[in-house]
Amino acid sequence: MKGAEELLREVQELLKKGSAQAPAEAPPAPPDAAPTEPAVPPAPPPPTVVDRPGVPHPPPVRPRRALRHHPPPRPRRRWLRGGLAALLAAALAAGAVVAVVTLRAERRTDGPGGQAAPLPPQEVVAWTVWHQKPRVSFVTVVAHGQGLDPVILGVPVNTVATIPGRGLGTVEDASGTGDARLVGTMVSSVLGVRVDHVVATSLEDVSDAVDRVGGVRAGGQTVDGPGLLAMLTQRKVDRELRFLRWQEAARSLLASAADAPEALRRLVPDRTVPVFRAVGAEAPAPLELPVEDVGSGLVRPVKDEVAALVGEWFVPTAMTGRSVRLIILNGNGVPGIGERVARLLVPAGFRLVSSQNASTFEEETTLIVISDQRFRPEAELARDLLGVGRVVIDPQPTSVADVTVVVGRDFRGR
Repeated sequence: MKGAEELLREVQELLKKGSAQAPAEAPPAPPDAAPTEPAVPPAPPPPTVVDRPGVPHPPPVRPRRALRHHPPPRPRRRWLRGGLAALLAAALAAGAVVAVVTLRAERRTDGPGGQAAPLPPQEVVAWTVWHQKPRVSFVTVVAHGQGLDPVILGVPVNTVATIPGRGLGTVEDASGTGDARLVGTMVSSVLGVRVDHVVATSLEDVSDAVDRVGGVRAGGQTVDGPGLLAMLTQRKVDRELRFLRWQEAARSLLASAADAPEALRRLVPDRTVPVFRAVGAEAPAPLELPVEDVGSGLVRPVKDEVAALVGEWFVPTAMTGRSVRLIILNGNGVPGIGERVARLLVPAGFRLVSSQNASTFEEETTLIVISDQRFRPEAELARDLLGVGRVVIDPQPTSVADVTVVVGRDFRGR
């Protein structure tokens, strides 16, 4: 075993050998001497550029910087860049939405300053077409305006509802009276919207208009005026099939008459021609009033489905916050007074459930009877719309109606 002195001697010899093999270090520079710059390798020669027609010169190549001048981004910077990217995406999305809204607004702008022009109000027309022998009638609601899609809505004439002043009956019963306003009020009651115009034309007048526009489509074929008249008055034709044929013919007639206003002026009053032309220009697919069978060939409106249809296609006119059942009693003996009252109250949200004569025609003051204090706001609204009336609470309320109007002699109609 080697001793400590022998081991120390071997280590010193190894250190001497390593020192002999290592290169000699440069002597330290004197304090006054300028620092010696490290040797820089010569830059490579620039690339040769050859001028070729149509070939652009490549950009000069920049020497790549050392990696230490571009440290990798810290986690915080990555989060910041991600947040900025999200904000930019949100801004672009918001800009797209604003652009769409602005584009839609520009389509309705008119006048200096780019201010939005007011939309024309929706006009609703109840159009009755009738034939005496055989007895045939059709009721169609035409509506246009307020930025909504145009409407052609067919009302089955076997629909049962309250006829103002006459009690329960069908739409066909109302049209059979020859009173177009009565039909309009009944339609207004069924839909719960205001009817602005009522029109009644004979099927013969429609036949003439069909010839003036060169024929219409009905029953899957093109027919002239006499052909349509024969198709719609056939006795053995099912009621529903006749209704569908009329729906198709009405749409085709309005579409053709949109470019033939003279044919429309011979068919409907001048004040309604713009509505018919506007609807015909777009020729929407006809709609049908939602009804359900109640037996004996009669149908009744489906309340919820009618409300959904009205909410989509018509401008709401209800001033009440809920559906209020209404009974009208003629207490002054004036014929048609119930229809006048209904025409004022139904579009405001009152749902007519009955209209008949009172026990006496000697009522001096119109009474607006409510079954509960909860309906006082609606009763006061009815009084404002009628212009007369006194609100009272019935000590024995009926379960049929929420508001009952007993029309007195003070109501002159509006």
